[in-house]
Amino acid sequence: MKTKFKHAKTVKPVLCVLLVLALLLAGCANGGNQGMKKETLLANVDDRGEYVTPEPTQAPEEEEESSSGEESTAASSSEEEAEDSKTANEAEVVRASSRNYSGYTVVRMNAAYSTSELHQPDGTDNSAKMAVDGNEITSWQEGVDGYGEGESVWFTFDKTYNVRYMCIKTGNWRTPQIYSENTRPKELSVWLDGECFRVTIPDGQTEYCIDFQKAVSASQLTVTIDSVYKNAMWDDTCISEITLYANN
Repeated sequence: MKTKFKHAKTVKPVLCVLLVLALLLAGCANGGNQGMKKETLLANVDDRGEYVTPEPTQAPEEEEESSSGEESTAASSSEEEAEDSKTANEAEVVRASSRNYSGYTVVRMNAAYSTSELHQPDGTDNSAKMAVDGNEITSWQEGVDGYGEGESVWFTFDKTYNVRYMCIKTGNWRTPQIYSENTRPKELSVWLDGECFRVTIPDGQTEYCIDFQKAVSASQLTVTIDSVYKNAMWDDTCISEITLYANN
């Protein structure tokens, strides 16, 4: 007669538990991450003592998307800077006395505008038209807080000209003392219609000429203050006079 075992159904779970213990012992022998391996194995055993294969986990993609966005922004910024540098034409800045303007026409201004102007208590006119009135004692003075970086003055012409030179007297030329007390532009963006020229004007009460090195067809001039010399008593940035010369 064959002997029947009452607990035959428990053989399979017991074997599974023994298998798990054997794996745990092997993990301990290997060293290193034994604590992590033990927790992982026990977590993967179900309530019947059977080992359950864990489902693969996916790494979060948010950081990758963020990193990709930052790289895209940086690339876009670099492209904009490169494109901006391409739009700027070269021009030579020399002393105005070094050029011969005979045979050239002085460009006549139709109207003058500015993004801001300084309003003096005594009523002195510091509007844009003061920079093209032919009088170096008067001047356009920007009127915002600070040094006026980013402020602009622009003029429309009475017709389209082929502009070759722009002479400029930066600062307030009323007296040498007033000149030293007021801020002068250093770097300028000069626009003749759609063509841009970025130039640096040396400091000092001297008239300088911007030689565009070619005739530029234009009916409007815009001058923007990009940076200034900040060694003055007052932060009012001034331009006393602008004169354009064209070959028509």
